[in-house]
Amino acid sequence: SSRRRRCNIFIIKFYEDFAKIYQEISENKFRLNGFYAFVLVCGEIREVQKIFESLWAIQVYNVNIIFKDESGKVLIKTFMPFSIDNCNDTSPVLINEFKDGKFASEVDNFYPKKMRNLYGCSVRVAIANDDEPHVILRAQNSTFYELSGLDMKILNTLASRMNFQINFTYIGQVGFFLE
Repeated sequence: SSRRRRCNIFIIKFYEDFAKIYQEISENKFRLNGFYAFVLVCGEIREVQKIFESLWAIQVYNVNIIFKDESGKVLIKTFMPFSIDNCNDTSPVLINEFKDGKFASEVDNFYPKKMRNLYGCSVRVAIANDDEPHVILRAQNSTFYELSGLDMKILNTLASRMNFQINFTYIGQVGFFLE
């Protein structure tokens, strides 16, 4: 009970089974960046995208749903939150199928690296403007500020490396609690 679970396989029959499991998923019990497989024992359910949406909302993204279809093939679906055309997309994507004792395509990793390239999507960042030398805020004119400092160098490097746009949602003072 003291270690957080990293590799998880859940057997579910109905969406309600998932809802019960979902209530138990927390950072105290599970590694949210761990691996999750949901095996649907009665075939695909119509709430697959809803399952992906719920898990993405709590930052669980290494998720596969496995089920047998009407023709006897075992299908493996996941979601790809970032692509050229979409940000935060939880639509089910078929990554492989198992039929006649073999997989249809050779896949080295059933859990693709979903966070390596964010395809220019926006990432919200909150920073303090009075935290020199980490963040230095200089007014260029009445509407534009230049941000520099150690944290800004790290943030800009991450944005470049992971291909995302920085969306500053808060620039203000640090260390104050309001009632």
